[in-house]
Amino acid sequence: MNKQLYVGKLPRTLTEETLRKMFSVYGPVLSAILIRVKDSDQSRGFGFVNMKNAEDADAALTKMNGALIEGAAIAVTEARPLAEKKKPVVFKKRAWPKHSAEPVKEAPKKMDRPPSISSGDHPKFGKRKSFTAPGATKKV
Repeated sequence: MNKQLYVGKLPRTLTEETLRKMFSVYGPVLSAILIRVKDSDQSRGFGFVNMKNAEDADAALTKMNGALIEGAAIAVTEARPLAEKKKPVVFKKRAWPKHSAEPVKEAPKKMDRPPSISSGDHPKFGKRKSFTAPGATKKV
């Protein structure tokens, strides 16, 4: 049965062929993939190795985990399956109000201002009073 291993903390200069050769010592390797940046095609520092036998993969996992490659210790673990991607949250559009069979009402008519407001009087508060800030001198 095939077994996939995750290989992390890899040097960015490592190639897929070198990764394949390192793990082929422990058994047949079906594939060795380095994950790369889309724009620059540079290695992201981790990859996956598919091995044909589970026993060979376990042996490679124990021997290669913590091994030094180009002066850096690599991390090897059993690869986890991809988690299902969550669906993006879609906000529902607000529904338009349903049309009723009632006739459309006329809009209210604009009312003209009463003359008292324009002259300085207010129907509720009375006449306007002038205000002067405390300490300010009143201009005459």
